[in-house]
Order: sequence, then structure tokens, then C-alpha cells
Amino acid sequence: MIWCPVTSMWVEDQDATAGHLFPYAPGQAYMDLIWGEQEHPELFSPRNCIVWHRQLESCMESGDIIIIPNIKPGDEAPTYEEMLLWLRSDCREYRVKVRFLEANKRRISQTCFIGRDDQGRLKEVLLADLNGKNLDFRNENRPRARFSSDDQRDSDGSDFSG
Repeated sequence: MIWCPVTSMWVEDQDATAGHLFPYAPGQAYMDLIWGEQEHPELFSPRNCIVWHRQLESCMESGDIIIIPNIKPGDEAPTYEEMLLWLRSDCREYRVKVRFLEANKRRISQTCFIGRDDQGRLKEVLLADLNGKNLDFRNENRPRARFSSDDQRDSDGSDFSG
């Protein structure tokens, strides 16, 4: 069993995958165009992935869910100062945002998959229930801030996340 930080549930090994936060299809060159070249390519780096249920990978690819910094609850935009504090923190926290659109209304209200909670009980997961949920990592390892959906840069274009 593998821990899924998005659902806070255990998933069967065969159902888990390391999903890309920045999609691999556009390639490293496209990633470099957006964030600038790095000393070491990051497209296939652990800093650009999250281990989760394989069904969540397809939800991310379709745009049904996104991972955002957990700075303020709801949809309220963080201030510049709040973003800086988050970016400078040793252990950054993230949360799930479900995109409620007419086109995906049926998908997000159906069972996405079934996993096991911490007590081993089976539990169904609906995408709609994940909206606003904090990611539940079991250690200090986190994706790089630049790969979350609300990436912020200084006024000169430099990346705070280092």
C-alpha cells in the first residue's frame, strides 16, 4: 500500500503512480522557457511529481483538479507578503482545488476510486469532496513551489522558490 497525500488514504501499489505536476508532454525545453534553465533538468525530477492514485493523474491532466499553495482558505488571493512568507517557509503546504465546470459536473460528483483510510477501512473518493483539502504528506518532502498552479514571481521575474 502507498500513501496518497491528496486523499489522505492508502492505495494499492498497482493503483499508485508518480504524477507530473508540470506535464511531461511539452518537454524540458518548454519548461525552461517558462521558468528558465536550471543547472539540472527538472521535468523528471522528484521535485516535479507527487505519488498518488493513478485516477488523480488523469483528473490533473484533464484540468478537473489542480494543486495550489495552501496560504489562505477558499479562493481569496494571498497578499504579496503572505506569498513571500509561504515561499520562505521550510516546509510548504499545499491543497487541492477542484475546478467546478459545466463540462465536468457529472465526473466530479461520481466515485473516482476507492481507497483505505488510516484505520484500513474502505472509503470512496469523490473529486468534489477533495476541494479545499490540505495535502497530507507523511514527511518533509514536498514538490517544488514553482510547479504548483499559483506560481508567483518577483516583479523582476525571478523565482522565489529557488
